[in-house]
Amino acid sequence: MFSPVMTTRKTMGLRAIRPMVTGRERVALLRRLIAYWKHEEGDSVDRLDATGNDHDLAQTGGVTQEIGKIDFGTGFAAASNQMLSNSDAALRTRSFTDQFWINLTDQDGFRVVAARYDGGDAGNRTWILQQRPTDTRFKFEWFFDGGSDSLSLAIGSAPLTTWLFVVVRSDAAGAIGAANTWYLDVRGGDVDVDFTSGAEAGPATATTIGLSFGDAPSQGQPISMISDEAGHWDRALTEAEVNRLYNNGNGWTLPLTEQPAAPTGFYYY
Repeated sequence: MFSPVMTTRKTMGLRAIRPMVTGRERVALLRRLIAYWKHEEGDSVDRLDATGNDHDLAQTGGVTQEIGKIDFGTGFAAASNQMLSNSDAALRTRSFTDQFWINLTDQDGFRVVAARYDGGDAGNRTWILQQRPTDTRFKFEWFFDGGSDSLSLAIGSAPLTTWLFVVVRSDAAGAIGAANTWYLDVRGGDVDVDFTSGAEAGPATATTIGLSFGDAPSQGQPISMISDEAGHWDRALTEAEVNRLYNNGNGWTLPLTEQPAAPTGFYYY
């Protein structure tokens, strides 16, 4: 009788199955993966880039180690002005995918979840995702040559107890659809957002500001949350690849190991 081999990891005190991938899926998901942060580090230290490309996230304010989506995650407290950021040029391409998991621990103000954005410099703004607690919504704003646009997302109160999977994609090159199109996916619990913008002018390219979590430079809107398993690609991932990363809500992490899939679709351990 076929008995699939499984690898398990601790998550929120339970055992979660590491996603299975085929060799072909592994090659596809690793293609042009520039940085990946597993958030396994301890309190008040930088978060290391697991790809070996040295795009570490510098911490400010004393971020903490918390129970994450998969193993550990990074805790942010709004009162402590905590943030992770990296401004390397490799994270500032016009076509890209930024993917991460978050678990809000409070809805205590107008706060920044993640961004490629400088609140003090209009020339350094690509996108920003903010929490709007007064009406339990997210606000997603994206910037392009000559302007900006925004989207309000109803998320309810579920995120206070739910891990949310967030993917921001910019397809400037038109590799997966119309050129200069933006895509936003937010999934978890009762939240299921799948947004595609119209084709607009080319996305703005921040000249000095890369990716940040927990706030944005010069913005002053720190958040209370836990973040985990974040990656940056210098291309727009396909919808199928986004679905694979979500993995039916189980998530995905490095390294990708080639293991046989359970024939019935159920995982045993």
